[in-house]
Amino acid sequence: MSSGTGSAPASVGHGKGVVKSVDTAAGTVTIAHGPIKAFGWKGMTMAFAVKHRSDLSALKKGEHVRFDVIQDTQGPVITKIEELP
Repeated sequence: MSSGTGSAPASVGHGKGVVKSVDTAAGTVTIAHGPIKAFGWKGMTMAFAVKHRSDLSALKKGEHVRFDVIQDTQGPVITKIEELP
């Protein structure tokens, strides 16, 4: 039986990169990341909004991270971010 044609969940991209800067006032983190296949992005450096601003307090410049990102109506938003071991 078909599950119907309801609205699809947002695509989630998975990335790895290096934190270049953190702007707690703006709620953003700039990351130099590798390709994110889910969105067809090549590796680049870009600023991302962060869904949970509390995540910013643990981030440091130069830290290697992995993250999940979605495409919001206002641009890419990180929904999960963690330091790589």
